[in-house]
Amino acid sequence: MVDAAYRIPGRDQLYIWSGRQYARIEFNQGTPAQAPQTSASSVDTVVPVPDHKDQLYVFFGGRYLKIKIDDNLNDTSVNSGARTIPSGWKSLEKAGFDTVDAAVVVPGTANQLYFFPGLEGWPNLVEAGFYGVDAIVESPGGGDVYYVFRGGQVC
Repeated sequence: MVDAAYRIPGRDQLYIWSGRQYARIEFNQGTPAQAPQTSASSVDTVVPVPDHKDQLYVFFGGRYLKIKIDDNLNDTSVNSGARTIPSGWKSLEKAGFDTVDAAVVVPGTANQLYFFPGLEGWPNLVEAGFYGVDAIVESPGGGDVYYVFRGGQVC
């Protein structure tokens, strides 16, 4: 099952998380590369840090951390460890988010994000039988095409 996914900018590769493990996957070939485990118990979603193309926010449970990915796709922690969502995301706290299930950059923007908390009501997703989102990731081909994961389904 896919818990979170992130498209690596400028590459035909994705990071896919399931529980504590993640793999870097060649989008065209579909063969995973070996990658280390995260320190999180289970990753919920991953989104880029605005104006920092080499940094990501990793959300898990009610916490998040910021990591930096170098040119060789090695990752290192940027902040001093996991922080609670309310400590760094006042707007999410105000909107009633104590956890985040999925997130994605708003198409056509560089610093706006859509966050998905549990059940959601996007009509196109509901029509496809998705009443919640586990992960959402932009297609490496772009063109405002996204893959949405829920349980064992992908749309």
